[in-house]
Amino acid sequence: MPWRETNPMEQRKEFINKFLTGQWTMAELTDRFGISRVTGYKWWERFKAKGLDGLEELSRAPHSCPHRTSPEIEAELVALRKRYPKWGPETLLELVRRKHRDWKLPARFSSATAWLSRASDENGHDIQVGHTSTWQSRTTSGPLTSRASSRRKTTSTAIR
Repeated sequence: MPWRETNPMEQRKEFINKFLTGQWTMAELTDRFGISRVTGYKWWERFKAKGLDGLEELSRAPHSCPHRTSPEIEAELVALRKRYPKWGPETLLELVRRKHRDWKLPARFSSATAWLSRASDENGHDIQVGHTSTWQSRTTSGPLTSRASSRRKTTSTAIR
């Protein structure tokens, strides 16, 4: 005789059906199904509250993320990337920090790198994201250089 294949949902339904017959106690059924009494009562309570829908597995994902950065900050960063496509995430984040002093920005620019890598331009192409080389960050024209790049000493020259 072949093994009977079941999934957890079928086993929960069978568990509840057997409990509803009244022939089995909760302790007997939980022993038979190899689950704890706490788990047996959990499924019974969910079934009473929601019917068969209560036997579905609940999502384990968090309902919220309290430290998630606001969409306005991400949008501002992406807009700056479109305006200054050669600037790196560290420089762009510093520009946002200077422009919006009251915004709570992440301390590390790796978050900015992640936001920019998820963004795409109006044509659906990925916006180029990555760390600019030391030489590029110092030679990029514009009103701003990041604190980290301004601390580095320039010793190399560009070949044109």
